[in-house]
Amino acid sequence: MSNFCMELKKVFLVLFIVITFIFNIRLLNHTGFLKKITHPDKELIIFTESFTPYFASVSAHPQNFIYFKTKINYPDGTPAKFRRVHNKVFGQGKVEPEKSFTNKDGEIIFYFQPNSQETFDIKEENKILIQSGLKDNYYAQIEFALSPIPVIFVHGYRDDESSFDHLNLYLSESGFYSFKLNYDSTAGIDSAANELSEFIQQKKEELFYQGNLINKFTIISHSYGGLVSRYYTSSLNYLHKRNDIHKLIFLSVPHKGTPLATLGRNIFDDETINELSPYSPLFTSKFPFMMNKGLNPDIQVGNIIVQYDEVVSSESSELDLWNIPTLMFHIGEDKRSIDTIIKGYFFANSNHQLILQNQKVFEKVYEMLLSKLPYPSKIQ
Repeated sequence: MSNFCMELKKVFLVLFIVITFIFNIRLLNHTGFLKKITHPDKELIIFTESFTPYFASVSAHPQNFIYFKTKINYPDGTPAKFRRVHNKVFGQGKVEPEKSFTNKDGEIIFYFQPNSQETFDIKEENKILIQSGLKDNYYAQIEFALSPIPVIFVHGYRDDESSFDHLNLYLSESGFYSFKLNYDSTAGIDSAANELSEFIQQKKEELFYQGNLINKFTIISHSYGGLVSRYYTSSLNYLHKRNDIHKLIFLSVPHKGTPLATLGRNIFDDETINELSPYSPLFTSKFPFMMNKGLNPDIQVGNIIVQYDEVVSSESSELDLWNIPTLMFHIGEDKRSIDTIIKGYFFANSNHQLILQNQKVFEKVYEMLLSKLPYPSKIQ
């Protein structure tokens, strides 16, 4: 009986060894280990693609995440499971994760995040090279450009897009892409903000179809255009759906209105001239009840004025309520008489308009585009 038990134990032991061997073989085959030791890396097929349709450039804002998928197959088409993949970026940005393992389908997901525009030389050619693969010498790669955040110009009351021709030329020669909004500035703030919203969405779509991934713009606005920009970026539509502005740079903007609107009513009769009065509903019941009293706290702000502005007083142009500093430039002479105010307000020889033609102002705007600006304080 004892011999029979011993023989039975031997049989069970052999069966256990055979079953264990078969199980381990299947396990190794399932994990891809056997293929890994029989196929050198150079035989693997590595492919990296983005989840975004074709693009040639991405604007330099940290919110522009681009997700990629790397897939690795063996020559027979089966996935290379649990292989260690290295992801690298050459250029201004980072990839996460830098190291990972392929899943059961031979795939990994990772993303690229660009550096902020403020961290690199915009005049240089900024190329981004993404590499994803095995070790340091076997990989797939994708190359694209890092582009500046585009600029949108918003003109003032009874003006048009040509008022920004000089500044536009200066910035374009400095490496910035820019677009000029031409809107009906006499129809009131709601109409103007809607036109700005539609214009930005249109440009975003046009750029996307051209292969440019852009979700943020910087607005440079003059005079009444600054009020339009504030209104747009503090609206419910912006807060719930858009969130597409990186910076607001104001040039001679009447943030508290202008008494000249009363004088203007004798010449013009439209919705906007009434809004520009310091006592209009725009300043007494609209801005005060909008987000942060009409200045979005999540958007960087720069504010520039001129000393002898015939239209906007220094008091009206300041943003002290939100602790935003105001930079004042001395441009031209003091021409603030009744006669010159009337002429200067409605014609292009005023200091209020000369801010759009001054080299030093242009240089400061350029500096603001490449510097981190303050955020408005939150008003309780």
